[in-house]
Amino acid sequence: MSAGALAARLRVPAATMSFHLAHLARAGLISACRDGRSIIYAANFDSMRRLLDFLTEDCCQGNPRVREPTPFRRRSDNETPARARQG
Repeated sequence: MSAGALAARLRVPAATMSFHLAHLARAGLISACRDGRSIIYAANFDSMRRLLDFLTEDCCQGNPRVREPTPFRRRSDNETPARARQG
């Protein structure tokens, strides 16, 4: 899909979409090929799978409890991040 089509579908500015797609392409998570004046982007599922494997095994240290999805919770105004409390 082209950057413009992705941007329209996701309702983000085309320049923003192009910026992020360029970084994903450099990381090898997507591929890009020129079709006339457009650049068509496609997901590189093998690279994404390797990244997810790395994140779950190395970052989570193989702990299956860490891999379970948790619901998103917003921090209340009176909660501060642990990093801010330590500093």
